[in-house]
Amino acid sequence: MEDKMSRTGKNIEKLINAVKKNNGQPLNGGLPMCEDKLLRSAVSEYKCILMSPYNKRLKPLQTDRIVHELCRAHDWTDSGARAVVSLADNYGVFMLRNALALAIALGKEDGKLGF
Repeated sequence: MEDKMSRTGKNIEKLINAVKKNNGQPLNGGLPMCEDKLLRSAVSEYKCILMSPYNKRLKPLQTDRIVHELCRAHDWTDSGARAVVSLADNYGVFMLRNALALAIALGKEDGKLGF
């Protein structure tokens, strides 16, 4: 039986392939984006944040610890890190994958909120 992370990886692959069909270009014809590489790197780095010293995934969600690590090792501001953790916790992969796909298609690197 496939685990959740394996299914997520396959869904990320589908998103990457959809962007590649347009030669790595946003569908609106903007500048080339290397979202597949950035996404893979971020997923890998953030998986490390979620691991305890004993190589077990932390449960329940430890927002303060994750925010601290995002600020320390990834140059996030406290409010930006809290927003990202909140988005992931409240919306999950399904909604965020679709939002990411739409943002790529629109060529939106940064949103209106200024994070």
